[in-house]
Amino acid sequence: MASRLGWRSRAASLVAALASAVGATAGPPNIVWVLSDDAGYRDFGFQGNAEFADVTPNIDRIATEGLVAEQAYVTSSVCSPSRAGMLTGRYPQRFGFENNLPGSWNRWKDPAWSAPGGHWATWGLDLDERTIADRLGELGYDTALVGKWHQGLSDRYTPNARGFDYFYGLRSGSRLYEPYGGEYIGDAFPAEYAYNVEKAIFENGERQPEHGYFTDRLGEASVDWIEGRQPGEPFFLFLSFTAPHTPMQADDARLAWARERFPDLKPGSSRLRYVAMMKAMDENVGRVLDALEEKGFADNTIVVFFNDNGGSIKNASENTPLRGHKWGPFEGGLRIPMAIRWPGLIEPGGRLAMPVSTLDLTPTLLAAAGGDPSATRLPLDGIDMTAWLDDPDTPAMDRTLFWREANRQGRVRVALHQPWKLVLSTKNPPMLFDLSADPVETNNLIDAHPSIAAELEAAIAEWETGLVDPAWN
Repeated sequence: MASRLGWRSRAASLVAALASAVGATAGPPNIVWVLSDDAGYRDFGFQGNAEFADVTPNIDRIATEGLVAEQAYVTSSVCSPSRAGMLTGRYPQRFGFENNLPGSWNRWKDPAWSAPGGHWATWGLDLDERTIADRLGELGYDTALVGKWHQGLSDRYTPNARGFDYFYGLRSGSRLYEPYGGEYIGDAFPAEYAYNVEKAIFENGERQPEHGYFTDRLGEASVDWIEGRQPGEPFFLFLSFTAPHTPMQADDARLAWARERFPDLKPGSSRLRYVAMMKAMDENVGRVLDALEEKGFADNTIVVFFNDNGGSIKNASENTPLRGHKWGPFEGGLRIPMAIRWPGLIEPGGRLAMPVSTLDLTPTLLAAAGGDPSATRLPLDGIDMTAWLDDPDTPAMDRTLFWREANRQGRVRVALHQPWKLVLSTKNPPMLFDLSADPVETNNLIDAHPSIAAELEAAIAEWETGLVDPAWN
């Protein structure tokens, strides 16, 4: 890849120019993240799926009014390490968040897991790490997380302790979309036991009653919070949906819509329910976009839509044309849909071909907010993308992205230096792919290019010198 001389200074000058242009009236930009959970790479209109144009019209608006990152990656192919990377702007393997955060839902009879002070209470996002909410709060932003957290269950790990002024949602990784019954609410265990804490809906530190469809509750809470913001007071909202993660539960109205829109899908099938769940998420994204418009915030708000990892085999999502899925080292597990709307910087309809990472969100948005990404106590691993968002034809930066995790391929280590991707695992022979010629990873070129494989393996080894052992298995 060609190096981009002076890219840091150009990015800084672009951000400064934007701040100068809007600062006198609007102030620093508001920031909204919208995250889907286990959605398929193909399952959006803006990803070229014409059938889904009716399913995701509001999410597609973000793309058509902004830019699509065609080769965007997460830091892990599974939920909670991926979130740890995007929240901190650092490889989660640097602080032991290498594997998915274990849950107690299938271990609730074991006091070591479920009782107060058990494993569930001691694990979470390393307390020495700082989140983007921490950093933006120091710059005067109001911060909120609505939806899924999955970075620790006990109070010291929850969003209110990690930079978010407001939290409405789920501390763990998943729950029913419909209300739980009496067994959940506390008839079997004290409220502080993990079995209950994991599945409860919280507003800040208070458990909320069970009612309604969860996706709609997240949209409503987000809109209510936006409506409480004031002009000139910058805010950061992270709307973290659980949809379309399992369990596959759709409300009756969207399910009826999906049956009419997709008559070829088998009634009662997971794919039909998946479509309805995606529709529910999209409608609530629309509510948020409309709220930004109605409050007069839209022209000074950066909106980023992305997915937490590849689509899962459990929820009938589709990652076509990519190989693999969630919890795997191939593109279908690590590569995600991403769209960014940034009025005043991004020209509508843009396409960015350069590989980018969710690691890049923190330095990019921190700079946009007037912060200095290079002045952080713990160095950030991402880059400021501003120059490429302003001009997607800017020559690509020379960089290597890395992964290390335990997944279906065993213990896996991966390096990507465009166009080459090396996959090393304990269960399979080494694999080397040329993503420019073979984006679906069908042709293993390890024997044809041993020197390239050796260089990438050496780069992985050097990267690993800055990592620690997993904090849990």
